[in-house]
Amino acid sequence: MSPPHPLAESLACPACRGDVALGADAASCTRCAKTYRVVHGVPWMVEGHLDAEDDHFETVSLDVI
Repeated sequence: MSPPHPLAESLACPACRGDVALGADAASCTRCAKTYRVVHGVPWMVEGHLDAEDDHFETVSLDVI
């Protein structure tokens, strides 16, 4: 078993304030088991209408802006 990610100590589940376990593709609450996706190493822990199944964001190259 790998050691907990150092960032996980600073995170709390927005739904229940429980501890969070970070993986390569997902962050999951150890209390309520809600799962959030991790995009490019950043956990998207948004409570409400956006969750792990939403794809409302698109990648934009900064070269075009």
